[in-house]
Amino acid sequence: MAHWTTTLDHGHPSYVTLAMPPTLKALRPLAPAHVLAKRFAGGITISWIRQTRSGGDAWDLQEVPLGEDSEAYTLQVMNGAAVARSWSTAEPQQNYNDSEIAADFGIPPHSLTLRVAQISAATGAGPFLERTLNV
Repeated sequence: MAHWTTTLDHGHPSYVTLAMPPTLKALRPLAPAHVLAKRFAGGITISWIRQTRSGGDAWDLQEVPLGEDSEAYTLQVMNGAAVARSWSTAEPQQNYNDSEIAADFGIPPHSLTLRVAQISAATGAGPFLERTLNV
């Protein structure tokens, strides 16, 4: 006859005690989403949408709550495996000017590989969103 473990006493040998060290992973910000790169007369505007761990389930919100003490991101433009340019920004967008592009690549590239992460004052950078976009 089979027993369901929920009907057994907690001292029963089928229960196992696990010790797990606490981590801050559940507090780390989520990776941003929907990164875009759009050309303008003087360069490229890079933008993204933040995600949240708290209070972002409602469909009628125009923007999800920040969920952090302050808004902060790190944005990287990659050149192969190397970081060609990096910014810290308090907004979910950054202009990449033609002079910066020329300094980083020489000729304007047809695509950019971008990495963006939200920064938490409590836990540091969350995971990076990495995308290669045509520009």
